[in-house]
Formats: sequence, structure tokens, C-alpha cells
Amino acid sequence: MRHDPERFVTFVLGAFALLYYFGVSAQIARVHRKLGRSPVMWGATALERAKVLAAFLWPLVVLAWAHSPQSFAGLPHFPRLENWPVRLLGVLLLSLGVALATIAYGELGEHWRIGVDPSQKSTIVRAGIYASIRHPVYSALWLMLLGFFLLAPNLLFALLWAGGSSVITAQADAEERHMTRLHGKAYRDYCLTSGKFFPLFF
Repeated sequence: MRHDPERFVTFVLGAFALLYYFGVSAQIARVHRKLGRSPVMWGATALERAKVLAAFLWPLVVLAWAHSPQSFAGLPHFPRLENWPVRLLGVLLLSLGVALATIAYGELGEHWRIGVDPSQKSTIVRAGIYASIRHPVYSALWLMLLGFFLLAPNLLFALLWAGGSSVITAQADAEERHMTRLHGKAYRDYCLTSGKFFPLFF
């Protein structure tokens, strides 16, 4: 495996993309059992629905690459990043992302949602990792996208990381506006003592 970089990369990419789908599906099922309804909030506008849909579609890009990397052989790439230390850093970031998401899912419990429903009340969760990070699930996703890029440093994964970062930031901002409308000063005070994606001051 160590002397076959493409085989290693495609295996890890495919495994982590499938693990993401499994984790999200398991969390949806778990919350659905507790609430009696889906935690996926599609929103009222096309933009809100597109952001939620992106959460389910982006791993298809990774799976397509893992299945047939030769189909993307013509893409510009970054040869200086194609070495084992960078690949192993990518695996480390993917592993950290999965661990962080798992912890965050557990601490959010039935309060976890995909998307924002303005008509729905939301609780400020401050337990565990949420005491220092407001959006650890998005932090985990950002780490995973960066990990994918380091494993396959080409234009496709650079765009996936950049585009994913933009969607993550936009969705976090939308959720914070919603929480501020609901909780006012209590949520603003929470923001003063926690970081958005990483512990203060990020």
C-alpha cells in the first residue's frame, strides 16, 4: 500500500465519503426516532434548499474520484503536495473531522438539524465542546474537505474545499441570525465566550 499512492488515496477517499454518509444517515434516523419527524429543514427559499442539498451531494464528487481517478487525470494538480507526509496529514485531518463530528452529534442530541426552520424554536446548547465552539459540526466538515484536498491535491478538490468553506460559512451565519432572533442577548453573550468554528479567537 505504501508504494501504491493512487490505490491508498482512492481507498481512503472512498472510505471516508461513505463514512460521512453513514454518519449523517444514522444521526438523521436517531433524531427522527426521538422527535417523530425529520431533522432536515429544507427552508422556504431555493438558496436554503440548495445549501441543505449540498450537504448530501458533495460526497458524490469524492466517490466519483475514488471510483475512477483516471477520468479526472487532465485536471490541474499541485505536485509539491503529492508526497506521503502531506497524504498522512490529510488522513489525520479526516480522522479529526470524523471524531469531532461524532462528539458534536452526541452532545447536540435531538437538537441537531440540517438547515434552518424559522418557525421552530431552537435551544442554545453549551455543553461539552459547544462551550468553546458554536459550530463544531461545520468545523469537522471543513477539516474533512481540507483532508480530501491534501490526499488528492488537484483543482477539483481545491474547488470542493473552497466552495464547501463558503457554504459552511453562509449556513453558520444564517443559523446565528436565527438564534439571535430567538434568544437575543443570551445568544450574543454566548458568542462572546465561544469561537464560531474553532476556540477563540477564530
